[in-house]
Amino acid sequence: MSKTYCQMTSLAGCAGGGWTMVMKVDGSQQNTFDYSSSYWSDMQTFNPIGGTSGFDDVETKLPTYWSIPFSEICIGMKVGNDLRFLTIPYVDHNSLYLLMTDGKFRPIHHVGRDEWKSLITNSSLQYKCNKVGFNNFVGPHFYPAARIGILANQDDTCSSPDSFIGIG
Repeated sequence: MSKTYCQMTSLAGCAGGGWTMVMKVDGSQQNTFDYSSSYWSDMQTFNPIGGTSGFDDVETKLPTYWSIPFSEICIGMKVGNDLRFLTIPYVDHNSLYLLMTDGKFRPIHHVGRDEWKSLITNSSLQYKCNKVGFNNFVGPHFYPAARIGILANQDDTCSSPDSFIGIG
């Protein structure tokens, strides 16, 4: 058993409340949770005390990652002091771990380019491709990838994306 932060009120972009934290990822300085990190495919915690401190920059991965079923995910992105949220509806799933561990791409419907861009003020993405999903990777390793996010490209194919917004 571990203590876990729960957001019990609505957030702009994530209605309802009752959101249970599973991870916090600091993409600006760390590579702890980059796409190829084993933390996406294992049942190991990372800095569980960080799961009690709310929406700060302390990275964490909690047992809720593999133990909490969900039908939607609330993602927050922070740039400077600007923290914004986005709800990703998804067919009921047993855990985020089970969604990630096999590495198979799973499309995310009903959340597109504009919603992802709304997470970061003045963000930009190339106009084509717009591949949105979980385990969003086209390979080789020098192309952008995201465990949860959108890949974009200057042409219609998604074989060589140049821009992305996402986590992992």
